[in-house]
Amino acid sequence: MRAEAQRSARDVASAILFREILKPLAAGLGPVGEIALGAVADDLFVRRDR
Repeated sequence: MRAEAQRSARDVASAILFREILKPLAAGLGPVGEIALGAVADDLFVRRDR
């Protein structure tokens, strides 16, 4: 269980870092860019295969 919690925390941190790095690009695209960036970050780093 502890390994899963550590992996989950790392995945969330990776998603946040990804979003921060690409935030200027998303800002140029407006609100839709911000939403899309969040969805991509979540899909890449947080969501698990079902």
